[in-house]
Amino acid sequence: MDVQEQELNAQDIWELFRETNRMFQETDRKLIKLSENLENTRKEVGRVTDSLGRFAESMVSPAVVRLFAKRDIVLEGTTQRARRRRNGRGMEFDVLAVNRVSVVAVEVKTTLRADDVAEFVKKLEDFKTFFPEYRDYEVLGAVAGMSLQEGVDKYAERQGLYVLAQSGDAVQMLNDEDFEARVW
Repeated sequence: MDVQEQELNAQDIWELFRETNRMFQETDRKLIKLSENLENTRKEVGRVTDSLGRFAESMVSPAVVRLFAKRDIVLEGTTQRARRRRNGRGMEFDVLAVNRVSVVAVEVKTTLRADDVAEFVKKLEDFKTFFPEYRDYEVLGAVAGMSLQEGVDKYAERQGLYVLAQSGDAVQMLNDEDFEARVW
């Protein structure tokens, strides 16, 4: 191999390096653009999910007073998205309904799953810490879903929770008349 062939080979190699570098830069630009698109999609999905959640809450909130009245628990009104902060921690309940002795805390999901029920029961354990104005009240829990994972209604009942679900264009209580709720 003579010197000219070696120089051509070296030049060819440098050209390949430059071309590879250009391709990497183009790939980086495409990955950045893809990442931006994914972030925008995530934000849009979040907005849609939040809108569905608010819609579900707006369906459940007025039904709570009516449904609990049928169980001889007369509630005076509801509050949506009740939030509190304590010691750097936050807690939110989708719907709170009260009378002079009871407060009903409701967790609303578009699709109610067993893990939602388990998390809600844990939240109820801390309810009076975050809402001390209700420390002398009996706290009842309810979960509501526009749709329910199979068997979640029975699981929630075993946890002592009232179960609300969409039925056509209304919300109904799924618990039997003789259901005895857990009091927190």
